[in-house]
Amino acid sequence: MSTLQGWVQALGQGRISKVELQFDLSNISNEVERVGRFVENRFSDKIRIINELIKCQTLLIGIYSNEINVRVELGSKYEHNVVLANTLLNFPYRSLSTPLLIRNIFCGSARVVCRQIFESSIIAKYSEYDPTLAVKWESHNDENLGRGPSEISLGRDVFEELRIVGKEIMALRRTWKDLCNATHATAFSQQMLRLPLAEDGEEVIKWLSATHLAEHTENTLDLLLTLLAMNFHLIVGHYGRKANRWYLGYLRDPLGSYGREKDLKENCKKLLKEYFGLVGNRPRTTKMWKRNIFEFKQSWGPR
Repeated sequence: MSTLQGWVQALGQGRISKVELQFDLSNISNEVERVGRFVENRFSDKIRIINELIKCQTLLIGIYSNEINVRVELGSKYEHNVVLANTLLNFPYRSLSTPLLIRNIFCGSARVVCRQIFESSIIAKYSEYDPTLAVKWESHNDENLGRGPSEISLGRDVFEELRIVGKEIMALRRTWKDLCNATHATAFSQQMLRLPLAEDGEEVIKWLSATHLAEHTENTLDLLLTLLAMNFHLIVGHYGRKANRWYLGYLRDPLGSYGREKDLKENCKKLLKEYFGLVGNRPRTTKMWKRNIFEFKQSWGPR
C-alpha cells in the first residue's frame, strides 16, 4: 500500500496515519530503548573496556592532581599549563557522555563530543611545546570570539607548525577532517533517519540494516577508544611528568599513591591491548586508528 493510499484509508477510519505515528515521541522513545538494547548486547565487550579505561584514566588524573596541589602548596617548582589542566579536568564529563550517547543509539551526536576531545587533546599537547597557545587560550573572551588574535586554529597554530618541523601527521589530519564533516552541517553529519514503528520487530531489524547503525556505532566506539589511547599518553607523558618527584617521594610511598598509579597504568595498557584484539577482523580500520595514536605519541619538538 502506498503512503497516499494508507493516509486516505486512515482518514476514512478516523485513525492517525502510519507515517504520523512514526514521528510520535513515544514511538521514538520506544525505538531508542529497543535499539539501545541491541547496541548494548552487540558491543558489550567494547563498551565494557571503554568504561573501564575511562574509570582508570580519571583516577590517574585524580592522583596527579593531588600531587600537583601538594607541590604548589609547598612552593615547589611546577610548570602550570592551563590548557592541559582544563583538557584533563574536563575529560571525565566528555568521556562519560560519549558512551552514554552511543548506548542510546545517538552515534551521530557522540561524534560531536569526540571532536571536542580530539581537538582539545591536540591543542593541549602542542601547548606543552609552544606556551603561546596557553596564552591565547586563556585570553580568549567573548569580545574577540572568532576574530581576534587569541583565537586558536588547530590547522594554523598546530598542524601547520608540526608540518614545518617535519612531523608526520597525515592520519591526525584525516581524522580531524572526518570529525569536522561529522560536526558541521554536511551530508555526513549526524546519522540516518530511521523512525520505524518500534512495536514491529521485523521493521526495526530491517531499518537497522538499511541505515547501517551497527557499522556507524562500531566505528564511533573505535574512534572513542583511539581518543582514550591518546588521552592516556597525555595524562602519563605530560600531566604525570609535572606531578613527578613530589615531596613524599616514590620509594617509601607512605600513602600508596605510587602503587595505585602503577596498577592503573598497567590496567590501561592491558585494556587497550584487549580492545585492539577485538578489532582484529578489521585490519585496515585498526591500522588507521593505531596510526593516529602513533602520530600523537611522537615527540612534537624540533628534530
